[in-house]
Amino acid sequence: MGASLLRASSLALALLIATAAGARAQSDVGIAIAGLVSLQPVNHSWVGSPYLDKGIGGWRPGLAIGANLITDHGFALIGELSTTAAFEQFQTGRLIWANTDRLSREGSATTRLRDTLISGLVGYASSTATPRVVFAGGLSYVHTTLTEDDLVVEDQTEFGLEGKRRFALTGGIDIFQRLSSRVALVIGGRYSWLGRPEVADQTGAGEHIIRVGAGVRIRIN
Repeated sequence: MGASLLRASSLALALLIATAAGARAQSDVGIAIAGLVSLQPVNHSWVGSPYLDKGIGGWRPGLAIGANLITDHGFALIGELSTTAAFEQFQTGRLIWANTDRLSREGSATTRLRDTLISGLVGYASSTATPRVVFAGGLSYVHTTLTEDDLVVEDQTEFGLEGKRRFALTGGIDIFQRLSSRVALVIGGRYSWLGRPEVADQTGAGEHIIRVGAGVRIRIN
């Protein structure tokens, strides 16, 4: 799966760079890397005895890499990949199928959740004055891995839409503060909504993904 993600992200970045190559010289083409924090609220729908003692969520550090194009008219095109360390929670209850007790019918396991997003966004950039603000929105392909005691519960790349969801709606904002003619500090945030299938809901995995980060952008043209 890691190789597939790498190929998909490489293809997305290659397409973006190819598009940039055909743009006029006035366009601003750059690559960016940023550290981030991902906030994922718990879904409490199934939390409560005897089903689930607690849901999985909270915050985790992560990394985002991407490329972007801003034309002289302010049109912005962004391609990026972001991922995080796995969320981790020890859980007990009837909805945990690992290590099930025959009498109580309750299981117990350490649940781990990781969402990797490959996003394609379009939007508008403010004038070239610094700081420059970019507003964008679009779709994200989501690769979700969910395990209980390292046994896979759900791998979202095996699913499609409506009960098989692999796409999320994503929107966000980036602020560029120029440090030199080619280097800028970038501070940004993304919000993604992912309607998870029931098997993920039953671990308390939430449908809201909020990522905030800071890093650098290097202009390459």
